[in-house]
Amino acid sequence: MKKKYLVGLLVVVMYLSLVGCGKTENNYETNNTENNINKIEQDNETVNTENENNNINKTEQDNETDNTENKNNNINNTENKNEKEQDNDNESSNSYQSNNTEETDQRKKNYLLFGDSFFENCIKKKLGISGNISEYDMLMLDSITISSETSDISEIKYAKNLSSISLNSDVSNGLEELIQLNNIRRVDLGFRNNLDITFLSKMPQITEITYNYTNIIGGDLNMICSNKKLKKLSYRSETSGVEFIKNCNYLESLSIVSTLRQSDDISFLLSFSNLKELEFWAVGDLSIEQKNVVEQLIKKGVLYKTEAG
Repeated sequence: MKKKYLVGLLVVVMYLSLVGCGKTENNYETNNTENNINKIEQDNETVNTENENNNINKTEQDNETDNTENKNNNINNTENKNEKEQDNDNESSNSYQSNNTEETDQRKKNYLLFGDSFFENCIKKKLGISGNISEYDMLMLDSITISSETSDISEIKYAKNLSSISLNSDVSNGLEELIQLNNIRRVDLGFRNNLDITFLSKMPQITEITYNYTNIIGGDLNMICSNKKLKKLSYRSETSGVEFIKNCNYLESLSIVSTLRQSDDISFLLSFSNLKELEFWAVGDLSIEQKNVVEQLIKKGVLYKTEAG
């Protein structure tokens, strides 16, 4: 009986052992399966991550390539534009030079018909030519002194580069042509001649005027001081006083010859803040008041000159 019981117990133990081993194997297989699944998922994630990184890198590389190409295209476009602009500039320059050459050639062929033979001879003498005078020849004039017999200077309008003119004649025609000559800076109104000086009021670029016993038949002395750019005035008169000069308070140099009388008030000169040089020639003895003005001007640094030195 006891033996039979042991046999049964052994059978039960063996059965339980077999069952436990099966379960262990199943657990092992289950664990292996789960591990494989996790590994596959991890591998997939790694692959996906790598793919994403590769895609990002490729996109960045593509963008960099596109940017480089765009930059190169922009550079090429800019270079092409600059080359085109340079070509246009060259064409414009060549066209301008060509036009200037044609204009110069045309001026050389355009000979002038002078209405005053004295004026024509005056120009020929100044330029040193004997034949006909062309428009181009007139451009060579920088300064001119009009001879005493001349009455018509209408052709002076072609002297575009004229900077100085002396009117030593009773000019009755052509003075208005001086207005369009913008390079003129110095005008000498001549010596004891009859002259209409109205043109002076329309020449604001003039910086120097000489009035030398001129007999004014048109306009007045105030027109001399109508130009605020006037820096130098030389004034000689036997009949007129110096009262008008007070309106020339922008002068830097003033010369008065044979004009000043002891009764003339020159105190206005003290307000000439730009005055640097003052000359009195052949004016006789100054009054006490005039001497006082001169002394004050000298103290202010004005250079004073007389025939006495």
